[in-house]
Amino acid sequence: MKFALIAVSILCVLSCVMTANVLADDMLDWTELPELPAELGVAGPFAGVSQDALIVAGGANFPNGVPWDGGEKVWYDDIYVLDRTEGEWRTGFSMILGLLGGGLGGLFVLGIFTRRANGPGAIVGLLASGVVQYAVKTHTALHSFMFALTGMVSCVVIGYLVSFFFPRAARDLDDLTLFTVKSAGNDA
Repeated sequence: MKFALIAVSILCVLSCVMTANVLADDMLDWTELPELPAELGVAGPFAGVSQDALIVAGGANFPNGVPWDGGEKVWYDDIYVLDRTEGEWRTGFSMILGLLGGGLGGLFVLGIFTRRANGPGAIVGLLASGVVQYAVKTHTALHSFMFALTGMVSCVVIGYLVSFFFPRAARDLDDLTLFTVKSAGNDA
């Protein structure tokens, strides 16, 4: 009786495995994707699909050797997009976002929290922030997560200082900055 029970159990398991393989072959169509532009590939990235494009962002690897031989882990902030129609990886999004993202936050701060900033100063601040960000990226070991801070600070400081070289706007700033917002109870 024991032998029959073991034999039936083995047959059930084999039947399930064989059925799963047949179903998988009929239902799944596997194709190989182009290799990521990252030389070694990356482990642990964020990945997802949006509008028929595969997006792979971030990740890490050990470009200078395996960890047990002293290799250090390197984290990446690159974003790769594989569009189904084009069939090749596109890159460079993170550099553009890093160079301009903090500066755009700086524009917001200039517009809401200062009375002196003006259009020319804000534009010069944004462009200078991009230059500062590029210098930070190429000449320092600062992680890209700090780009928002360095971009914002450089845009605000440079934009505010440059605004002194241009005439003040003649238009009314009521309700446009934090300092000129009227309280709800004081409306005439």
